Amino acid sequence: MMFEINTPHAAYLLTYPRTITTMPRLLILSGVSGVGKTSVCEYIRSQYPYLKVLRYLTTRKPRNNNDMKYTVSGNMEKFDYHQQLGEFFCYCTYVANQQKYGLLRSEIESVGSRDIAIFLTSYFGNALKAQDPQKVLNIWLICTDETVLLRRLKHRATEGQPEIANRYREAINEQNFILSRQNQFITERKIDHVIDTAYKDVRQVAHQGNRILLSTSHMQAKCFVTVAIWRGPIVLGRHTRAM
Repeated sequence: MMFEINTPHAAYLLTYPRTITTMPRLLILSGVSGVGKTSVCEYIRSQYPYLKVLRYLTTRKPRNNNDMKYTVSGNMEKFDYHQQLGEFFCYCTYVANQQKYGLLRSEIESVGSRDIAIFLTSYFGNALKAQDPQKVLNIWLICTDETVLLRRLKHRATEGQPEIANRYREAINEQNFILSRQNQFITERKIDHVIDTAYKDVRQVAHQGNRILLSTSHMQAKCFVTVAIWRGPIVLGRHTRAM
């Protein structure tokens, strides 16, 4: 079974069945374009490079060399081939650029039982968390200052003005939808926590994430925090870099 998830409404209003028997420990950074997912992930991995990154297969061309850490670029024919074989866990067509993004089941299965993976997404967090709520932590990053969000999108300097405008419009709409139902989604355990990145650098966001992990009292905490026994804590760091 593959899940097609093209909107935040489909991403979070629907309930997804469990189709993956053994789910790895997974830290998800969810959020719209420009909230700082990649910057925060880069900071975390600079401190703990053993964290495995789950990568998308996408029809979009890489923005830069760094982008290839998080995506595998392919043409439409390659994407359709995997889709026809039913090899995706979930996939989408992103409205802002009309490119396709998919997470292969084999990518999830490649994570070892003693490993922790990190994944950046806008739409797939709820479907992944539904596979094992105890092992998957879905943290939503938001940017409540729309001026800051637009500045970040422009600062990437990887897209033209029309695509930036489309991304910005979609980002505002999608983020407002999540914020309007934030309490509902947290109660339903589709989202674990929300962090506003508008006026924080990556170290501050990472440390807030660490406090969330340490304050989690149920079994989910043991899946992440007790990694310190054999590999050290997850997100405490030393260096500061602006998003």
